[in-house]
Amino acid sequence: MTALKKLVLLTVFISFVFLLSGCQPQYSDFSDRHITETENQLSMPETEYYIYFYGTTCEHCAAIKEEALSLITTFQNDVVYFVIADKLSDVQDGVGVTKTPSLVKVVSGTVTERYETSADVLAALRTLN
Repeated sequence: MTALKKLVLLTVFISFVFLLSGCQPQYSDFSDRHITETENQLSMPETEYYIYFYGTTCEHCAAIKEEALSLITTFQNDVVYFVIADKLSDVQDGVGVTKTPSLVKVVSGTVTERYETSADVLAALRTLN
């Protein structure tokens, strides 16, 4: 069985389990992936990773939360960290995020890609694995 088929089956299985249990993923399910110190956002241990910025009162974040978190639960290779960004000071200088939800790709401490609309964030997450 190819790796792609395995990934598709795993995704379907995880989605099915969530549907049966009525559980929806929560940000707290990723507590080990939250960056709480602003100055650490560009210096995580991986050479390449993503950061998902969301606001606790952000309507757009709430609208994509279920799909975004469901996608992230399936990732086996790409690493996604989370930052609660309720104000601009929650974002490290150099990241360039001005609104939520946003997703950035960090490579060797530099932001190389930035997605700042709900549609763009979801589209980018759908390409990760």
